[in-house]
Formats: sequence, structure tokens, C-alpha cells
Amino acid sequence: MAMDGSLSWVPHGMDNSSATRIDVRVCAYAEVGDDGAQNWHSTRNELKVLDRDCVNFKDFSEALDQEIKHGLNQKLLITFWDKISNSFAEINHDTSLLTTIDMYWDERRLPIMATYGYWFTPGLVISIDAGKGIDAAVTQVFTNGVEHRECMRHLVKNFMKKIRGDVLLKHLWPACRAYRILRFEQHYNPMLEACPEAIQWLEDNHKHLWKRYQFSEISKVDYVTNNIAESFNSWIRTEKSFPVIPLFDRIRQLIMEKMDLRRRLSYKLCGKILPRVLKDVNAKSRGLPYAHTFSNRDQDNSPLLAEVQGVDKDLQLWRHTLDLTNRTCTCRQWQVTSLPCYHAVHVITSMRNPKMEDYIDDYYSVHKFKKAYENWVGPMTDRNQWPKVDLGFKLWPPILKRAAGRPRTRRYKGWEGGKTRRTVTCKRCHQKGHLKKTCNETVLDPNAPPPAPPKPKRVRNRSKKKAIEVQTKATQVEAPPSAHVEATTPSKASTPTTDISSPMTRSRQRQLDLDSAAIHGMCTPTKQLAFSVDSNSPVTRSRKKQLDLDAAMCKASKVAAKPKAMKKTARKLEVKKPRN
Repeated sequence: MAMDGSLSWVPHGMDNSSATRIDVRVCAYAEVGDDGAQNWHSTRNELKVLDRDCVNFKDFSEALDQEIKHGLNQKLLITFWDKISNSFAEINHDTSLLTTIDMYWDERRLPIMATYGYWFTPGLVISIDAGKGIDAAVTQVFTNGVEHRECMRHLVKNFMKKIRGDVLLKHLWPACRAYRILRFEQHYNPMLEACPEAIQWLEDNHKHLWKRYQFSEISKVDYVTNNIAESFNSWIRTEKSFPVIPLFDRIRQLIMEKMDLRRRLSYKLCGKILPRVLKDVNAKSRGLPYAHTFSNRDQDNSPLLAEVQGVDKDLQLWRHTLDLTNRTCTCRQWQVTSLPCYHAVHVITSMRNPKMEDYIDDYYSVHKFKKAYENWVGPMTDRNQWPKVDLGFKLWPPILKRAAGRPRTRRYKGWEGGKTRRTVTCKRCHQKGHLKKTCNETVLDPNAPPPAPPKPKRVRNRSKKKAIEVQTKATQVEAPPSAHVEATTPSKASTPTTDISSPMTRSRQRQLDLDSAAIHGMCTPTKQLAFSVDSNSPVTRSRKKQLDLDAAMCKASKVAAKPKAMKKTARKLEVKKPRN
């Protein structure tokens, strides 16, 4: 070792002026064997001393690769923290290695990170929400064989903050959902002509995959949004305010319960394909206005190649070709999702005794479902029973000043949020005012979902009132021809005649009472209202007052009907007058 105390780490025989230390942090990884078995290795640190004047990347990487156990298909990835760009960068040749050593020459200690790109399953897809911190970290760690996608909803949110327009809003989402590049260009070119600056900003700031036609066919996922992460965020919405350790412990409990629920559910499943997947595929076969022609059949008369044609919403003829053996369609939806598209479903259902399970990928099988949830999350004790570890230091929480008022629990909504009501747009026919699940409009687009099923008629159990033939005293008593009854009130004069054959209701009973009162000459409004009162109701003060008034009016009407009696009464009054 060197005699200098400050450079005691330099090996004997190495020049002190060119020696440098390299701290290698080997991240946790899974060693994948030839048979697919995985052996987990934890994180560890190693210290190496190199001579800057004679080091080269090939010898350094090979020596490091031999010390670390890994599979044949796993590749070593060496990264470091770039002080200039404030991000992780890869070391892959001699120039980058020497540049990195010079960057950390003042400390004479270069921290690097060694990882293996294929410790994960091939076909892994990572979808982010345009967060800059997580974007830089995930892009550096997951490099080889990983498909990095970006949530389209967050992309549109950031895009509309900068640039807005009807053309962009109309074509941006259809361009994202297009499975074929020709379909993508039909929506992309109008946006490029309308605003080239907007498209240039989109390509410069959003470099991850957001176009569906660029998705690989290995992952079997065609999601363009990050709704799975949003669902998980909503799943733990009440626990997000917990400290870190209680939060992780609660997430562990939730995952443990979910794994147990799915595992018990898998015991009840039978068949080849999941029932939910079969139900969704069979739902596509309803009301498809397509025509097909078979091109090739095997010895059992089973179709192998076919053509499907139809007319789109612009009355333009289209045609797609199918290969039922390789499960491919020129619309490319079958290859990306591994589920039969509308064209394939139309051809399969036209065959004799079709088996839809034979045309769905094993990814959606019951066996895969049981395999995914065959393991379980073990139980844990509470925090007080965990082993105590002496870290050599005390980590105190940060000193924070408590804000005034009650702590806020609701999130701050973005610019697109608000209380204003907006008109919904149907995703099937693209018309305003209704949703896709209730849409019954005629759509000629071949990729459009089927119309909504008709709503079942509601059976109302209303008890019908039976018609009762009632002959009241008012209908039996007829006024004499010489008698003439005047309707002294406008309400009585405008009262229509009621049909006797109609059922007895409260309004009809009231009308019959009024008619009976009119026949007997009691045509005043007070008398008409008196007859409408039910005789079985209790006698209250107001009702007793009304009955007394009716009796007085009835007596006065009888006296008015007898003119002779009035003359006699007048004579008596004249006789009784006092004389002067």
C-alpha cells in the first residue's frame, strides 16, 4: 500500500496520481436459469480501484460480469449519475468511462450502479403519467426489452394547457386509438396541417409510446391510459395520509386480501377461457353488417383464410383479410389484444359449431389465472415485535410549521375540472347528448361497437279499479216538465254531464251530489260544497257550522217556493204593526 495516509487505499505498485476508487452498487436482481427458474440476489456493494491511464471499458465490464452470477440472457447495465444533466446515464464505451472518472476526480470516488436488464419477464409494459422524476428513473432502470408508454389522458391534459383547437381535439384521440398506421395518418395529417408547432411540441416533449399502432404484440395489452394506476390510487385513498411504514403495511394487507379472494375464486372456475372474456367476445357478434368470403379451407372444410368487407360511416368500401390459423387480421386488433376482432368474430360465428375458445390466446385462460394467484402474501406481526436494529444514528422527522386551519384532504382539481356541466359525446356514433351504452344510432364504421340492446318493458302492477254501475237517487228522480231550475252559479251552468257507466270515483261522486242538489233547487255554492262532504267523516266545528248554514239555506228555499205562505206571513206582519 502507498505510504501516504490520505491515499492508503491505493494498491502497492499503482501510480497515486492516476488511481481512482469505483463504488459498485449491484442492485437486487433475479438470476434466471436455463429452465426459467429464478434465484433472487439481494443488493450489495463492492469497492474497486482502477488506474485511469490504463483502464478500458471492455476489461472492466467483463471482470465485473464474471463476479456477478446471472443468466445467459441477462445483460449487464452500468449507469452513473450525470452531474451536468442531473439524470442517470449509461457507461457503454471507453470515452464515457473516462469522462465519468474525470467528472468525479475531485472526490477520487466514482459511484456506479450495476443492474441486469432482463431480470423481468419479456413483454413488460410500463405506463407513466408524465411525471418527470419517475420518468427519468424508470427509463434508466428498465431499458432492455421494456415498452415505455405514456398515459394519453395526462398527455392531452398537458397538451391542452399549451395549445387548443377544434381540429386537435377532434383528431388527437382517434389518432391515438388507431391500430394501423394508415388509420393513424388519416387523423395525424389534419393536425399537422392545422398547427405544425403543436405537433412538433408533442414530439419533443412526449417521446414515449402513445400511439397504439406502435404497440408490440407480445404484451397483449392495448391500454392507452393509466387507469390501472388510478384505480390503485383510489383503492388506497383513505390510507394515503398515513406515514410511510403504516402505509406500506396497509397496502400489504390489502394485497394479501385481494390475492386470497382471487385464489378462492379460481377454485370455482372451470373450462378453458375465463367466462368474462367469453361473454365480451360473444357480445361482439350482435348486429354486424358485414359480408365474408372464404379463400382457403382444409380437408375438414374448416376455413383457414377469409375476406371481410363492409362500408364505413363515410360510405367508403373497406376490406380486411383474416388468417384463422395464425390468428391475424389486417386491422391488427387481433394481434395486439389476442382477442378476436369484429371481423374475426363475424367469420367464426358463421361457421358450423364454432368454438370461440380455440381462437382466444392462452393469456386469458383459466390456467393462467390460477397460476397468477397460486401464491400468497404471508402474515406479519405488528411493528412493536419487529427486531431492533442499531443504525448508529437517529433519524428525526423534518421540522415543519403547521399551517393554519384544518388540513386539506381533497385534492386540487386541474384546469379541466369544474362545476359547469358539459354535454356528453357518444363514443360509438360521436353524437352529442347520449352515451355509448344507450346508443341505437346506425353506424357504418366497421370498428364501432354493436348497438345497445333494447330496454325491457317495465311491467307495472297497478290494481285496476272495476267499474261499478251505480244508480243514484239523482238519476232516478226527474224534474217535472213544468218545473224550471235555473243554474244560479257559473260553476253549475258549466258542469258537464257525467257518464253513468264510468267507475265510481270521488270526483264522480261529488258530481252526482251536485247534480242531485241542482234538481232539488239547491243551487248555491254553499249547498253544492255541503253535498260533497262525506257523511261518515267526524263532525268538527267547521263542519257543524257548515251544516247549520245549509239547513238555514234549505229552509229559506222551501219558504221561497211557497208564495201563498209568504202572502199570509206578510198579512200577519201588517196586522201586527203598531198603530200611530
